[in-house]
Amino acid sequence: MQNPELAGQHRKLYRSKFQVKTWSTEVRKNILISMKNWILNNEDKISEALRKDFKKPAFETQATEIYPCITEINFFLKNLDEWCKPKWVPSGALLLGTINKIQMEAKGCVLIFGPWNYPFQLSVVPLIGAIAAGNTGILKPSELTPHTSQLIQEMVKECCRDDHFNVVLGTVETAKDLLKLEFDHIFFTGSPNVGKIVMKAAAENLTSVTLELGGKSSAIIDQSAQIPVLIKNMVFGKFLNNGQACVAIDTVFVHEDRYNEFVSEFKKMYLQMYPSGTEDLCEIINQKNRDRLSAYKKDHGGKLIPLGKEDDLACLIENPQFDSPVMQEEIFGPILPVYRFSTLDRLIELFHQQKSLHNPLALYIYSEDRNSQDQLLSQIPSGGVCINDCIVHLGNHHLPFGGHRSSGMGQYHGEYSFKTFSHLRAVLKRTLLFRLTHFLYAPYKGYRLKILRQLTRWGI
Repeated sequence: MQNPELAGQHRKLYRSKFQVKTWSTEVRKNILISMKNWILNNEDKISEALRKDFKKPAFETQATEIYPCITEINFFLKNLDEWCKPKWVPSGALLLGTINKIQMEAKGCVLIFGPWNYPFQLSVVPLIGAIAAGNTGILKPSELTPHTSQLIQEMVKECCRDDHFNVVLGTVETAKDLLKLEFDHIFFTGSPNVGKIVMKAAAENLTSVTLELGGKSSAIIDQSAQIPVLIKNMVFGKFLNNGQACVAIDTVFVHEDRYNEFVSEFKKMYLQMYPSGTEDLCEIINQKNRDRLSAYKKDHGGKLIPLGKEDDLACLIENPQFDSPVMQEEIFGPILPVYRFSTLDRLIELFHQQKSLHNPLALYIYSEDRNSQDQLLSQIPSGGVCINDCIVHLGNHHLPFGGHRSSGMGQYHGEYSFKTFSHLRAVLKRTLLFRLTHFLYAPYKGYRLKILRQLTRWGI
């Protein structure tokens, strides 16, 4: 049964979408400025909320939750006027006398689902794009991070009118009720399994979707990699947010000549960066996920290599079976499967054979060999790639961020967010000076077919 309160909010937002989409860029920019000021004035509140939700370190909150939102808003403020302008395009020979342009229009009333792992950033960054493109809509943040979700609701209430954007708090049942409503676009960040549910619900109304999912983002370390130089980056790429990131290193493939060096250096660097009792690792979000991770450590068919204390979750698993849960599911925690490989050709063949390795959200290549880099880039598809680095490609507003097939569809960040929440409308205007399209009207007599064939050969 449909939630009457949600249905009422949705009707109000849907009616007002035609007014909001005509707002000037100045109005939209003023809302973004208001959001920016709110975030900067409430940095301590945001940090405290995330500490309460799952003890996220203040530094990580600043670096991965607050900073990306502020820089994204600044990028929009700088470029929004240009992005909103119509793009004039040329016409062909038969369309002489027409004026052609692409007009950016809001998609309408949108629905955004935020996840729990980066609950502020991954809710607010898509919201920035939706507002800048001129949409109305509803944002549903995660119920697993209630303190952060409450703050997001406060921000939107202060910065947006109630017929512009609303934040809806609630459980999974609330999300299901929202999916029963008709939206013009749905933006979802979360797991592939839930992404399928969202896409199925969207199909009922032929609603377009952006799905930001995950998968097993793999790191490949070839014979030429400078392991002593790069090892801190690899540990960072696994343990940021305690591994609870859609682009965390989820599996590592190391050339057999460098394998022992990698394991030794990785364990040493982990203990250096995260000594016993450290407060620089956030908690696993809840008991359900802790139990899931503990089960991975017991049922894998490989060799367990603890990184800290025996009872800690953090560990390497050497050569786990590919049909074990740890290799069939996205780990989202401080457990890292590690494999040896002998040649790139055999490794690429493995990626093509094992479905769980297909189309990760990110691929990390650690190599000093240009030929190896090119071979891996051309033969292993992924949403994004870093070479001799990891995760930080998200921070470039000029790059699209998004998955491919099982890791998602659609992109966002910067102009890609603006386009995701916009409809690119083709507009053709005929002047009275030329009317060459008469040439196309029946009856088809005379030399018109010959002329048309000649135009076809000329390709104009």
